[in-house]
Amino acid sequence: MINTVRSMAPSTLNQHRSVAALHHVPTKFPFVLFDDVESDDLPKFKSIVARIVVKFPRRHDSQHFILQDITGSKIEAISYRHNVQRFDTLLQQGSTYTLYGVAFYVSWGPYLFRNFGHRLELTLATRTVVEPFHLPIQFPPYPKHLMPFHEVLQQPHKRFIDVIGIVIHLAPLEHIGGRPYREAILMDSRWDIIVVGIWPELLQRNALRWVLARDNKSIIIRTMLRRNKLHRCLQTSDHSTVEFDPDHHTTQRLQTIRRSMIQNPRSALINNYLERRRAYLATVVPDV
Repeated sequence: MINTVRSMAPSTLNQHRSVAALHHVPTKFPFVLFDDVESDDLPKFKSIVARIVVKFPRRHDSQHFILQDITGSKIEAISYRHNVQRFDTLLQQGSTYTLYGVAFYVSWGPYLFRNFGHRLELTLATRTVVEPFHLPIQFPPYPKHLMPFHEVLQQPHKRFIDVIGIVIHLAPLEHIGGRPYREAILMDSRWDIIVVGIWPELLQRNALRWVLARDNKSIIIRTMLRRNKLHRCLQTSDHSTVEFDPDHHTTQRLQTIRRSMIQNPRSALINNYLERRRAYLATVVPDV
């Protein structure tokens, strides 16, 4: 599939184009995959095929998007100033496009989403040409890069993150501000532990599956979780998704740990972790 994208000619694509100030396809911009862009040779204009995973609300002079290529790698794309209205109209969440002439940069922040695979971002520029992508190429259902939990703890407040882990504990249902809320404890392939807070939409839609995941020590992928630095956890957002028992290339090591946890649930380990977290929260959150 990758070779198909790299070699495809513009004439094979849908001929209906949305172009601002341009009337031809700028073929001088070669097609790339996100992880193939070399950070020591930037900025450079390239062409990509990508799905719009998340379209964030417009700000006054910018708008952010999360794009995914055919390998599952993600990148944050940003439009600025006079281009904001244009790309807000052209790009729809969940749709796939060919984008000619996007500008890749090394991102030193601040950015919304942390892709563990690279430190790049791209700009949707005035010269960028957008057209719908209709070729029958299957995009992966899961992200390629998933962040280890020890890396999660180093991320700043409100950063969006994708993770994979084993559900080893499910806390009782709570109500915070009148909204149902529940916390799950996940373990990754390094045996590190993290808390994921689940807000109503993903909680109610998958209520039974969460209970079964706890009982079966299921592996899950959570995308677009948001780091809560004060509470030292991740929490679901309006953009979050959950996949139970995914067929992902990183699950082999987790399956070994999962079998070990089923045979020996290590309740003392979990209880000690919960006690330490409760003690910490008591110092930063009233009435815990």
